[in-house]
Order: sequence, then C-alpha cells, then structure tokens
Amino acid sequence: MVQIIQCEDGTQTVFSPQFQETYHSIKGAIQESSHVFLNAGLNHLLDQGYSTIRILEFGFGTGLNALLVLNLVKDLQNISIEYVGIEKYPLEKTEISRLSYHDEVNVHISDWLKLHEGNWCIGNFKGKVFHSDFNDFESDTKFDLVFHDAFSPNIQQEYWRSPFLEKVYEKMNRGGVLVTYCAQGEFRRELKRIGFTIESLPGPLGKREMTRATKL
Repeated sequence: MVQIIQCEDGTQTVFSPQFQETYHSIKGAIQESSHVFLNAGLNHLLDQGYSTIRILEFGFGTGLNALLVLNLVKDLQNISIEYVGIEKYPLEKTEISRLSYHDEVNVHISDWLKLHEGNWCIGNFKGKVFHSDFNDFESDTKFDLVFHDAFSPNIQQEYWRSPFLEKVYEKMNRGGVLVTYCAQGEFRRELKRIGFTIESLPGPLGKREMTRATKL
C-alpha cells in the first residue's frame, strides 16, 4: 500500500514502496503540477487560441493534473477539454479518499471522485482513465497536449526512450506539445532525434529546468 506524506509546503503527495519514489515533488505537489502541466502546457495552448484541446496523460497517478485542468477550465466559456489518462497501478479508493487536493483548489468532492471512476463528463471537461500499461494503449485519436508524468528515468527508463517516445509522437497532432518535469539530457536527445523541437524552461520549485517538446 502506498503512503500519504506531507510536502514541504503543506500539500500532500504519495510515496510508492514499489518504486521507492514519490508521485510529486516533495517541495510541493500542487505547485509542481501547476507549473509543469498547466502553465507550460495547457495555458501555452490556450494562449495560442485553441478552443478544443485533447490531452493524453501518462502516469495519471493521484489524478491531480486532471483536477487542476478541471479547476482551470470549469468557468471558461467556449473551451472544450477531452482528457485521456493512463495508469497501470491505480490507487485504491481508500487511498484517494485520504488526499485533500479537491479542498485545496476548491473543487467539489463529487467531481474529484468522478475523475477516478473511469469515465467522466463535468461541464466542458470530459475524459476517461485506462488502467493498463502505457505500451498497451491504442487509440485513433490524435492529441494536442501530452502530460508525461511517469516515474523518473531511473525508475521507468523505457518510458523516456524510444520506441515508446516514437509511439507518443505518432499520437500527437502537428503543433502539439509534450510537457514534463524531466530535463535529463539523454531524454531530450531522444525527443530531438524523433523530430520534436525542444525547449528548456525554468523548472518548478527545487528543479532548475523542465522540458517542453513541440511536434512541428
């Protein structure tokens, strides 16, 4: 069973005994997810004028990234979000109920729980979660935004290298972006070799850099 631990800023994260790694930065879960996936990812596309955005997340985990997307777009007009999350090791309901993210961003608990039920439609935000291995995911949908939130390359190396990254590239629309907390040099070289344009952006608290990759 996973352990719920407190981050340095008072928010929560999850520690996985199986992988010996936390799901988020111990500096702060919400600030990390907001910085990497919302500010550098979703807001980046909204600023470009996107009205419909299809998001693919590898490493759905606690559902925090999806919750932050919901909180951002729930009051926006003429914005439609379609979200697909992939998670091979879903949390138990008892573990989810111990997390207080919905209170911290002022989202009703019923909507928070919907994100973990497999399929949801909450206003302009609809999505589903597949409990399967990343490599087994098949879809004809092309995505505009990829949240790459697997465990670190030291733990899950295959998800930061080809052929996995080539598969992700093929599932993205032209102009689509991939964002991740990871700034590892070898990972970035793989992305560039596949055909992505790479940006090194300032990282969240405690990290010097993060990565945004665009499919041209």
